[in-house]
Amino acid sequence: MGSDPAKTSLLAKRRLGFKEYISAALTMSTLQAMNNKWAPPLRSVEETTRLLKPDSRGFLDEVKLCWREPGVLKKDSSLSAGVLNKKNLASLERALKKTPSRLKNLSVGWKHGGSRKPLIQLLQLFANHSGRPALKDLESIELVLAAWIPDSTLLQLLLPYAPQLKTLHIQATRMKVKTKKHTTSFFKNMYQSVNAVEYVLEEESVVKILSVPTLTSQLTNLTTLSFVDCDILDAEVDILLKFLWRQYSRSGLPILNLRSNRHMSARSLQRLVNAPVSERLDLSLCDITSGDAMAIARALQPGNRANWRQENNITLQELSMCGNYQLDEVGFVPLARCCPSQVQQWDLSYCDWNENQTFVLLEEMAPSLMDPSCSLKELSLQGAKINNENVCRSIRKILRVNRSLVKMTLDDPKYTMPMSILNMQTIVQGLKCNYNLQELHLDLHSLRRQKRMYPGTFETASRVYNEMEFFLILNRAGRGLLQSDAYLEKQAWMAALLKARQSGRVDVLFWLLRNGVVHLF
Repeated sequence: MGSDPAKTSLLAKRRLGFKEYISAALTMSTLQAMNNKWAPPLRSVEETTRLLKPDSRGFLDEVKLCWREPGVLKKDSSLSAGVLNKKNLASLERALKKTPSRLKNLSVGWKHGGSRKPLIQLLQLFANHSGRPALKDLESIELVLAAWIPDSTLLQLLLPYAPQLKTLHIQATRMKVKTKKHTTSFFKNMYQSVNAVEYVLEEESVVKILSVPTLTSQLTNLTTLSFVDCDILDAEVDILLKFLWRQYSRSGLPILNLRSNRHMSARSLQRLVNAPVSERLDLSLCDITSGDAMAIARALQPGNRANWRQENNITLQELSMCGNYQLDEVGFVPLARCCPSQVQQWDLSYCDWNENQTFVLLEEMAPSLMDPSCSLKELSLQGAKINNENVCRSIRKILRVNRSLVKMTLDDPKYTMPMSILNMQTIVQGLKCNYNLQELHLDLHSLRRQKRMYPGTFETASRVYNEMEFFLILNRAGRGLLQSDAYLEKQAWMAALLKARQSGRVDVLFWLLRNGVVHLF
């Protein structure tokens, strides 16, 4: 317990050898990064029960419950761990009664299989014990079930926590299906529902819970509302909008996520864009067509009094529209003309555009990005084809004049060829004149790989890459002071010098000293 970490590290180096020590250190850092990315990890019911017990020497504030499908239980009884059943549910219930932990976030699902009865019992367990100290502070519920759950069970779970809920995320969850016989049939999962579509008259989306007054009247503290892949139709959009206008017409709901709902009409999308959502609206993978995009653009037009944010002088922080591959020039051109002045972060990644379409988008966006009133700070066009002379000239033109962008993401991880040196130089020419952009992601890929494939051009590519990094580090350090009123403030320049020193680049530090601080003395 009292050992010196430095001595322990030295002993480790001697024992393993330097190469082995470095390898082990890199492995540990990778594992730590993975744990941080997925922390807290998905856990089985048995593991969660063990961690909730008073003698577990730890306190949980988040539980992510998962289980696996029974599979081959009959062949090997030792595989029963991780399967949702009556026995481990009883153990979990006993642990919840005695645990010293105070849960804030609850995630249920992730994998689905086996009997539906244990799943319903699991949700009822958290509903019945809402008054326990372990669950009194619960403020986030996430359900990713890929299956139906009865509306009564869902309401039974949500009602006790509704007044304190800040995050409600429901994904791939159905409620019930009406068949030709006018009876309600339940299917094990969404695939069975799809396969039985010839017999289905109506499938009710889980969004209909927002039509229950006893629930909606208490959902007053939500900051995030997500219905992902829930088969939302126009009727459910009407219910959602009524809830938003009734509960959040004054302050606005910060985050609304409707990702992967592919059946909403242009009118519904236009009304959603006008709705009281103050920070982030996610319409990714919604199969938005050009007609839908034109309706969204009309909703975002400056001076639109029907738009809640424009009425209240609020700029939407993020609009995500990635993965809408049906968009073409007819649809994204009107969006490109209005979004930069209405949104701070705009994500149009992976919309399957070719080089010409990318060029048209940037050219149409250029006048808005050159406007001094432009509010766009982050632009993401991942997957767009930019290794083209005309496209890079458009990027150069934008960088020379734009003063709002802080981050541009233009790379395509699936594209194996790096950018040509000529196109990189074209972009660097624009970056030299830009004092604000701090992150620029292009198809540079590994210089080591480029050295192996193109040994003749490696040195030139490396020089251009370093020049690009030089100007980005300058901007991150605070080169923009030269264009601001703080130009003669010593304190601001000292902060910039500190950032430059932390970058480890002497050339960056020297440039700042030569061009800025020397004028202060």
